[in-house]
Amino acid sequence: MAISHTCGVKGLCFSYRLDPNRGMILHFVYSSPLLTSHNSLTHYHYASTPAMRLINIKTYQLVTFDNWDTTPPYAILSHTWEQEEVLFHDITTDADGMKKKRGWGKILGASVEAEKLGILYLWVDTCCIDKTSSAELSQSINSMFAWYRDARICFAYLGDFNGDDVEAFDMSRWWTRGWTLQELIAPVEVMFFAQDWTFVTLRSSSTERIAAFTGIGEVILSGDHLDELHNFSVAEKFSWAAKRMTTCGEDRAYSLMGIFGVNMAMIYGEGEQAACYRLQKEIFAVYPDHSIFAWDLKRSLLEYLSGSAKETYDLFAPTISAFDLSGDIICEPYDWVLIGAPKESKPKSASNKSKQLSAFSSFSHGIRVQMLVESTFDNHFLAYLACRQCDRPQTSLTINLVLDRKSGQYRRYFDQSAKVDEVNLDSYTGYKTTLEDVYIAQPRLDYAFSYRPGRYHLGAASDVPDPELLLFLEDESARQAGFTLEALQDPRWQRLAGQPHIQARSGLLLRKTNEGHEHVVVYRHKDTNENFAILIRNVLRPTPLPPICFWITILINAVKTPLTSEREHLEWLCDHQSRGSLIDPSERMVIKPLPSGKQVILSVNTFAVGTDLEFRLTVIVKEPKI
Repeated sequence: MAISHTCGVKGLCFSYRLDPNRGMILHFVYSSPLLTSHNSLTHYHYASTPAMRLINIKTYQLVTFDNWDTTPPYAILSHTWEQEEVLFHDITTDADGMKKKRGWGKILGASVEAEKLGILYLWVDTCCIDKTSSAELSQSINSMFAWYRDARICFAYLGDFNGDDVEAFDMSRWWTRGWTLQELIAPVEVMFFAQDWTFVTLRSSSTERIAAFTGIGEVILSGDHLDELHNFSVAEKFSWAAKRMTTCGEDRAYSLMGIFGVNMAMIYGEGEQAACYRLQKEIFAVYPDHSIFAWDLKRSLLEYLSGSAKETYDLFAPTISAFDLSGDIICEPYDWVLIGAPKESKPKSASNKSKQLSAFSSFSHGIRVQMLVESTFDNHFLAYLACRQCDRPQTSLTINLVLDRKSGQYRRYFDQSAKVDEVNLDSYTGYKTTLEDVYIAQPRLDYAFSYRPGRYHLGAASDVPDPELLLFLEDESARQAGFTLEALQDPRWQRLAGQPHIQARSGLLLRKTNEGHEHVVVYRHKDTNENFAILIRNVLRPTPLPPICFWITILINAVKTPLTSEREHLEWLCDHQSRGSLIDPSERMVIKPLPSGKQVILSVNTFAVGTDLEFRLTVIVKEPKI
C-alpha cells in the first residue's frame, strides 16, 4: 500500500509504503525547507516491545497490549514535564476534565502528527503508566529504552522554542533533561516540533549540529545504528549525560540503564549517589572498561557531595557530573608488546596475546578488577587504566590509589582534586608496574542514609547574568528576647530598608564575586552583653550546582566590643574565619546554645517578591522551660 501525503506544516511532505501485515514502514521520504533539500531513510525493523499501554488516537482511550508480537505500530512523544500534565487517572476516569489541562495540547498535537503518518496509536509517558504502582513504574522504566527504540517515529516537543529563532533551538530545556537523552538516541527517527507544533527538523538531517552541542557521536544520531553504542567507552557515554539533570536525583542514574543495556531495581529515596553507585556496578559487570574510573571532579564539589573534607573516596564516581570532561576517552586494552609483561604477574594474566583486557569479577561483598599499578610511596599507588584520550596513542590515563592493608581494598586518593593524569607507555612500563587485583567493596549498609546533597539549593541560577541574592533578616523573636542588631560593616554588602509587605527588618544584597567572601551580623543583649555573631560565607560552586551560595554558622560571645569601623570588622573576620563549622542552610537549621541557656536558631527559606525569588534568614531566640 503506497500513501502520499502533504502536510500543511511549513510544506513538510511525506511519502511512504506501509505493510499492514507486519506493521512496518518500508520506505520513508521527506522534504522540508528547514531541512536539507531531500533525504531518504529505508528502515526494516520488527517490533520487540514489552507489554505496554497505548492511546487510540481516534477514541483517546488506553488500550493494553500484553504481548510484544501483538503491539501495533505506534508513535511516541518526547517532552519535558510541565504543570497540569494529563495523568493516568485523568485519561482513565475523567475524559472531559483531561481536555481542560494544559498537557492535553501535547497529546492532541502528537495525535494529529501520528494520524498524518497513518499511525493509529500513541504512547505518552504522563498517562500511559500508572505511577501509583511501584511495580509498574519499575517495569516501565526498565522497558523505556525499548519502547522508544521500537516506536515507528518519535515526536520531540520543545515547549519553550517558538520556532522563529533558529539559534534558540540548541538552548531548549529539552536538551538539559536526563530522560530526553535516551529519547534522542533510541528511536529510529526523531521529529522536532516547536511550541505551536510547527515542524522544525529531523534528527537524521541535523546530526552534525546536534552532535556539536551534545557531544553524542554522529553515527548514533544518524538512525538505526544502536549497535554502534558498544564502540563508545563507558566514560564517553556518561559524558553525554553529565550536564543533564532530573527532578529526582535517582533518575540521573535510572535514565541511563537503556543506553548501557543494564537493568536494576528502582529505589526512590536512596539518593543520587547510591543510585549512581548501583548503576556503575551493573555496568562494571557487563563492560570490561577501565574508563568507568576516569572521572574527574574538583575537591570542592566532592566535599559538598560527601559532607566533609576527605582524602580518599570510592573508585566509582559519586555523581554522573563527574564525567563531564570524559567525552574523548576511549577504551584500549593493555598492549603487552609495547609495555612488556609486568613484574610478578601471573602468566594467565599477562598472556602471549598482543593486547588483553583485564579481568573483571563480581562477588557478593564487592568487585575485583585487574589493574597495572606502580608503587609510589608507603601504601600509595599509581593505577594505569586501560583507556586513553582518543588523540593520544601509546598513553594511559592514571589515577592515584591508596591501599588499606587490613581490608585489602583500594580507594581513590587525592589532595586538591580527584584528577585523572596521563603517562606515556613504553617498554619500561612493565618493569615498574605490577598487575594487581584491585578490590572494590560494597558500600556500607548506611550508604544510602549518609550525607547527600538536598534537591533544594540556595543560590543563584547559572543562566542569570551577574546574579544577586537579597537576604532579608527576620529577627522579631531575637528582638523580643532583648537582642538588637549591632553591626553590619562589610562594604561588600548593602543595607536595605525592609519592605512593608514583608515581616523582615532589613535586607542584605549579596552580589556575585570572583571569589568567596565572609560577612558577619552581630546581635547583642542590651542588658547582659551576651552576644552571638552570624558568620556568613558566600562561595562559588562548580557545575552542576548553582554558582554562588552561602553557608552560615553561629559564634557565641565572640564580639567583646561593638565593631564600629570597617577596619575592626575586617580584623575580626581574619581572627575568626577558621572558627566554627559552616553549615549549608539548604540542608538543616543551625542551632547553638547561649551561656544563659537560650537557644539561637537560624532558618533560611525563600519567598516570592513579584517574579523574583528572595531569601529570608529567620533569627530565633528561644528560652527553654527545663
